[in-house]
Amino acid sequence: MRCASRAIATAPVPVLTGVGHEVDTSVADAVAWARHVTPTASAEWLVARVRAWCDRRDALWQRCTRATEAAADRAARRVERAGQGVAT
Repeated sequence: MRCASRAIATAPVPVLTGVGHEVDTSVADAVAWARHVTPTASAEWLVARVRAWCDRRDALWQRCTRATEAAADRAARRVERAGQGVAT
């Protein structure tokens, strides 16, 4: 278990444990990024964080879209105003 524990502790990505209704805490639980009592609890925790991340990403995308549209509208108005002084 020592090698597995070291691999969990030094993993380049977060490792979750959820062995399942164990009364004792394992070494893997102690070195993991997050410990849950069941695999289902680990999955629920992860799904909640992924959903929250997606919500933040979507909100940021909407803000970027609105800001880009506003900047394009301002630029179009400037071009139109500048063109009014040009004889055709």
